[in-house]
Amino acid sequence: MFIKIALLCLSLLALSITVACGDDSDTLSIPGSLEAQTIHDRLAIQLYWPEANGAPDAIIIERSNTGRDGPWVKTATIAGEHTTYIDQEGLSNNVTYHYRVKARLGSNESSYSNVVSAIATSLPTPPPTR
Repeated sequence: MFIKIALLCLSLLALSITVACGDDSDTLSIPGSLEAQTIHDRLAIQLYWPEANGAPDAIIIERSNTGRDGPWVKTATIAGEHTTYIDQEGLSNNVTYHYRVKARLGSNESSYSNVVSAIATSLPTPPPTR
């Protein structure tokens, strides 16, 4: 039985499918190079990151408004194929928000991404010209 499992693991590795042999957990990469950008026409912050390896079924987004070390609050859980998210719920004007994300596949989660920061600001809409 062990030889069959070992051969199966080797076959999967040869096909570039990443599986952790010896248990039933899949290996996920950290969604890397997280970036944040203020959206000025409304009170919102856009996050974007490269696609995570390992075909995650979800991306977990966490936010802190007290500092880069947290405490962290889960802001959203989105489908794993997404590489962008617009946070516009519960933001306050002129407050710096910090974000981090991680990938999830089943019950397994990756490590956290880098932490990024952005200031939520909404520029006033200029009056119409006459």
